[in-house]
Parts: sequence; structure tokens; C-alpha cells
Amino acid sequence: MATEKELLKKFLDPLKVCKRYKPKFGQGNKKEGVSLCQFLDLYGADPFYVWCGLNSALMYAAHKAAGGMTSVYRQGVRKPLL
Repeated sequence: MATEKELLKKFLDPLKVCKRYKPKFGQGNKKEGVSLCQFLDLYGADPFYVWCGLNSALMYAAHKAAGGMTSVYRQGVRKPLL
């Protein structure tokens, strides 16, 4: 039977990985992803995205959260808690 400490570690480890997640925003399979500053530069340079208001920190945060949640799920499936 797993100890409380081991279960907590199994729960927190995927969250720590996801905290470092950066969305790729169509920039290929770059391992590091796109930072907020890079995103603002990239989407701020496109008049359509600016016009629609998609060049915002909130849009970046939404993509980061969605990718992070997907990553938590993928890691959880590979490493079940129990």
C-alpha cells in the first residue's frame, strides 16, 4: 500500500511538469514552446488577431491552461495514482 507521501508525490509531479508547459501556437514541435512575450510579438504582428483582440495575455493563459490540463491527463493515464 502506498504511503500518503508517495501518493502526494504522484499527484504533484505531473502538476509540476505542467507548470512549465508553454503552448506552441503553430510554431512546430519546438520543445520549449512560446513564451508570453513571444506570443504577444507573434500575434501582435498579425492585424487580424489584433483586430479580433486575440493578441492578449488572457488568450495565452487560456492556451497554457488547456495544454496544461491535457498534459495532466496524459501523465495521469500513464501513471495511475493507485
